[in-house]
Amino acid sequence: MEIRQAKLEDREQILNLLWIIMEDMELPLLKEVPINVIKSWLRESMAKMDYRYSMRRITVADIDGKVVGLAVCYAAEDEDAIDEEFEAITKKSGYDVVLFEDKEAFSNEWYLDSLVVDENYRGKGIATKLLEEVKKEAKKAGKNKVGLNVDFDNPKAKKLYEKVGFETVGEMILSNHKYSHMQCEV
Repeated sequence: MEIRQAKLEDREQILNLLWIIMEDMELPLLKEVPINVIKSWLRESMAKMDYRYSMRRITVADIDGKVVGLAVCYAAEDEDAIDEEFEAITKKSGYDVVLFEDKEAFSNEWYLDSLVVDENYRGKGIATKLLEEVKKEAKKAGKNKVGLNVDFDNPKAKKLYEKVGFETVGEMILSNHKYSHMQCEV
């Protein structure tokens, strides 16, 4: 297994993994706009440098050329601007919608926006390896803590995060779901 920076040619595999999270979050947009339209917006946005899901923000776990897991991270101070390119694309398409309505990061942290592993590869330590890489990225970015949100309805994920050093530091509501905000010193 190789842990590496995402490449544009990984886009479809990345999109399929991210879609798992989006459906779990029950984002309102998924009920308002046809799935194929949303996915086309995401594909186009992912090629943009500053987008939330740009290749520069995604680390992947690759097994024999297959993306089996990923982590998406950014600095908390980038949160206000990371979806502007996506929103510009939706407006150009005649829609006035947003993918994410809520702020997720706490100030001055390296924020782990998304962590997902293909269901056929879970339980093999891939998420743990991605989390180790996220901590290295945080240090390179000059951050001393990594933050994330974990759904109250996902105790298995919370247990994984606690195992690698994360502690609950707050709570928030995102897309009408209750989340624990966790942080880990790096």
